[in-house]
Amino acid sequence: MLGHIVVSPFGIVKFKHFFLADVITSAKLMFNDADSMVCFYTSGQLSSPTPVSCQWQGNLNYFWNIVPAWWRLMQCLKRYHEDRSNVNQLYNAGKYFTGVAAPVLAMMYKLENG
Repeated sequence: MLGHIVVSPFGIVKFKHFFLADVITSAKLMFNDADSMVCFYTSGQLSSPTPVSCQWQGNLNYFWNIVPAWWRLMQCLKRYHEDRSNVNQLYNAGKYFTGVAAPVLAMMYKLENG
């Protein structure tokens, strides 16, 4: 099912794919927290008196914020393409477009300004 979600603009988009992608989109905070936990235990912060940061963590947080919203955006556009009378899919696509655009712009700002 995850494979169908990844290729959603070209593959099958049924309710089960829609639902699982929605769950993944809602779970992005859980994934970000898991990244923080892995960073905490692998970087030695457990025994260090000063905070240590993981370089990979910031980039992975952008990944967890962009990719699930991208999958949902593509699913909405695919569903609208299949049934043009379902305009609600365009509204949903707009919602997920902003969910993609905001972290992309934040990442670009971070890259530009260090």
